[in-house]
Amino acid sequence: MKKMLVVLSVLLMLISCGKGENKENGVEKIFNNGKSDSKTSGNEIKKYNDYVNIYNRVLNIDKDFIDYFKDAGNQEQLKKDESPGTGFNTLNQDFINQIKEQAKKAPAMENLDKAALALAGVYEELLPIFQEAENYYKGKEFLSDNYAKGQEIHKKILGAFEKYNGVAGLFVTEFDKKSDEVFAKELEMLKKEGRVIGYNRALFMDISKKILNEMDRQKLNAANVTEGSAEKIKPLHEELGKALTDFQNAFKDPKLLEKEGYEGGEADSYISEALKFKGSVAALINRIENKVKVDEFKLKHNFPMENEDGSPEQVYDIYEDVIGEHNRLNRK
Repeated sequence: MKKMLVVLSVLLMLISCGKGENKENGVEKIFNNGKSDSKTSGNEIKKYNDYVNIYNRVLNIDKDFIDYFKDAGNQEQLKKDESPGTGFNTLNQDFINQIKEQAKKAPAMENLDKAALALAGVYEELLPIFQEAENYYKGKEFLSDNYAKGQEIHKKILGAFEKYNGVAGLFVTEFDKKSDEVFAKELEMLKKEGRVIGYNRALFMDISKKILNEMDRQKLNAANVTEGSAEKIKPLHEELGKALTDFQNAFKDPKLLEKEGYEGGEADSYISEALKFKGSVAALINRIENKVKVDEFKLKHNFPMENEDGSPEQVYDIYEDVIGEHNRLNRK
């Protein structure tokens, strides 16, 4: 599944048009651009933002799967030295109902709505399995049956996950398309308004996402990183560096700071994390090109790959920190 099950999760970027005197929400400006029907625009904004919340909840449910398979394993035979089924508590009937209602709201977002309804259907199949697992492990029934029922539940989860993975992956793909559409409009608007700081910050995040997408396309992880191709990552890395340099230079301009409502120094943490991300991508490219494998001992004993220079996991992990700083600037 795209961006899921590779690492824990990648947080969704908040869309923002920058700061300054204009307090209109970034997404609102994008949807209102060139439109006179504010009611229609408002409904579209709300529906998009509601899908943002659903998307983030989907990532949390995906994390429940990740945590389960870390303990139970993803093979047919259940590992018996853990209590893996106690973490299935993110999914509930209220959330399933919320997805169904969301997909029926106007205005229609045809492909995304269709994918959401399919996801709700799979969640309804998963919910009783999750509840059975949680009851079994929280009730410690495995102490009296030597994991016999746990093995049955594990088989159900493996089968359900195979279906879930495809359906949830489609939902993520359709959401990403809508998110990319909104983000492209944001970039266009920022450029048109001459918001140099906001434009280059948004551009940096956009290029970063393209790098992650290429990593996803190649299905890169610590175990297979040397089999990757740096051909499409390298030019994106160069664009990333230019956007960051332009952002840093713009942030030194008092006139631009005043125009866009920033204060000198408030982007220092963002720049620091952005530089780390740029460096992590450079290390990834170096590892791919020089065929530097991750130590087999570390892989075998599940060392945290987020700490391994040049690993895809580290790139994802640092990107989450960049998003945290990006969102912090949006909220100020």
